[in-house]
Amino acid sequence: MHFAYHILKDNFVGNTIFPLNTLRNVYPEIAAIASQKYIGREKTTESIVYSPETYTNFNWGNEILSWGDVSFFTLHNPRSVFQTFKELNIPIKKSWRMAKIALENFSERKIVWKHTNSFIDVLPVDDCLSVEEFFSLNNLESIPEKAKKYYLEAYNLGKNPLLYAYIPHLLTPDPVSFKEEDIFEIVLD
Repeated sequence: MHFAYHILKDNFVGNTIFPLNTLRNVYPEIAAIASQKYIGREKTTESIVYSPETYTNFNWGNEILSWGDVSFFTLHNPRSVFQTFKELNIPIKKSWRMAKIALENFSERKIVWKHTNSFIDVLPVDDCLSVEEFFSLNNLESIPEKAKKYYLEAYNLGKNPLLYAYIPHLLTPDPVSFKEEDIFEIVLD
């Protein structure tokens, strides 16, 4: 069985993860707080992650969807990401509340963004795989070297590295529900 993981912020309410633009309608106050992580990179939320003309390898309908119209999950166990920060001597928060969600909880509208390329305006088509194809081709035991290099470069420049840069993401435009028992905490020593 495969899982996807999502960080649950302190102000997370309920048992459903919504894309940011949907969250603005459901919980506007929380969406305003969640939007703060894009300060200085607001243009990112407008980047196209799906259009029916471009992404013929998966069908999410007829509307164009931006970064803010989808939710992002990691397929790597977050403990391995946090451990990598520790091994690289990069300070990281000591406690994380997470949701571990079985892929069966996701709708059919899900795709893996390999995150091998960065993008400005449009998600590269050749950087997207079906979930089945992704798991048949990838080992999730280790963090990609490109991610480790990025962590060190960002930290050495005095920036806070993004946790999941260059790590595959599961994207979906649909809300994802989970159970209370899917929540766990990671405490780093």
